[in-house]
Amino acid sequence: MALSRFKRIGVGFGASAVLSAIVLGVAHMAIAQTSAKATYTEGMDKVCGECHKALTPKIVDAFSKTSHPVAMRAGSEAGAVAAVFDEDSPLAKESIAYVMLWGPYQVYVDKDMKTLRGKWNVAAKKWETMEVVDATTELIPKHTTGWDPATKKWAEMGVKCESCHGPGSIHKGTAKKLDIVNPKKQTAGKLAMICAQCHAVGASKDGTVRYAKGYKPGDDINSFLVVDKVTKPGTHQEYNEWMTSKHATAGIECNSCHVVHGEGSANHAQLVKPLPDLCLTCHKDVVASAKHPKFKPEETCSACHMPQGMHTFSKPGAAAL
Repeated sequence: MALSRFKRIGVGFGASAVLSAIVLGVAHMAIAQTSAKATYTEGMDKVCGECHKALTPKIVDAFSKTSHPVAMRAGSEAGAVAAVFDEDSPLAKESIAYVMLWGPYQVYVDKDMKTLRGKWNVAAKKWETMEVVDATTELIPKHTTGWDPATKKWAEMGVKCESCHGPGSIHKGTAKKLDIVNPKKQTAGKLAMICAQCHAVGASKDGTVRYAKGYKPGDDINSFLVVDKVTKPGTHQEYNEWMTSKHATAGIECNSCHVVHGEGSANHAQLVKPLPDLCLTCHKDVVASAKHPKFKPEETCSACHMPQGMHTFSKPGAAAL
């Protein structure tokens, strides 16, 4: 059945794999870059699943259970809206066209792509005020795959395969490794830039929107985004914070601590290991030294070095940003 599915979507996998090996042998350590001819395609995540359920089933299954694919959903989808509605609610459930995950909140958008005036704090289970803004200037582009600012349409709702691997229209037909982006094989800093599409705050180079307009995985995001300076804790500014840290200069990137496909420890941050074991992978000797304060087993490194979840990894008492 798996082979017939490959044929059905036009993938001669065996021949392509051989050809890919030859190309890789000639190119040595060539890094796949998104082709200018490749396009984002509606339904591509299902196409990816056709092959990769056979090739990498654990990855496909794990990714489907993360928050990325459901970063944006239709308001009419069963179970999409978590909010509780009563006479004091700031909006009617019927006005919700789209639901987006934004940190600890569900943010609601109407059919005209404007945010509605209430957001739902999922953990606290309560309504909080939300500014009414044009959701196409930041929120929707960061919660969809293949967003086109000209047409204001997307290829996929949610953060799907092409968000991190780049447009897959060419790879779909060839199955060549060099026709798709592998984030793990990007040069230093480029992997973090892929995450920065959604986990950075800043303005486009032309100053018209609040996301990296025109960026594709494998690009240098600095050519598309002017990153804001971090002055206080905030939402979705992990990349901004990380850039100021020693982790960045030491080559500790996002995948050093997080597993995008969800195969890490069972928690919302998709960590490679639970805390404090993750931090002790590199900092065991420092923590064991006499100079380091002793902490209880239930305490974690993040309580002191990541206040309010900030990815600056600073020493407690360090000067404010």
